[in-house]
Amino acid sequence: MLIPEKAEAMSADGGWAFGRLILETGVDMKTSLFSRFEKRPPFEVANGNVELLADPINAEWILEGTPIARSAIISRNADGGAYTVIWECTSGRFNWFYRDDETIYVLEGSVLLSSESGEGHRLGPGNTAHFPAGSLAVWSVDSYVRKVAFYRTPLPRQLMFAIRAARRLARMVGASG
Repeated sequence: MLIPEKAEAMSADGGWAFGRLILETGVDMKTSLFSRFEKRPPFEVANGNVELLADPINAEWILEGTPIARSAIISRNADGGAYTVIWECTSGRFNWFYRDDETIYVLEGSVLLSSESGEGHRLGPGNTAHFPAGSLAVWSVDSYVRKVAFYRTPLPRQLMFAIRAARRLARMVGASG
């Protein structure tokens, strides 16, 4: 996975780079002190020519072959807690450790996913899978796979509890008023 801090992919038209979120105005939102408070456009659009950059798989994770991975971040929410990536990989077998929640949608090719227990599932174009943060999967790519991945950094349990309590309170106050 290409982490946002490493991303530097520029869109082919030279506009703004999703990887670093450089707007046409030249503001680098990655380094802007007040980027979380800047007004964002109502939606972001990219052309289909996003350049994928080398995104090597951790050598210690590779079990067989010499898989070559490339990726690009194509969107990110304002607080950096969620982002979307296009990722592709050539043949090989490797472990993948998920530090964030990840949901994938396979665009091309196929992959055999195996869990630690050995249970396997083959995914191809149109298939989806979800990997909770902290999980592990073994990826076996026969020749090639290309996916779109949606990442979300899980909030701490205490914060989620507080958010749920606030929502419940707001519903109760709204229902009685």
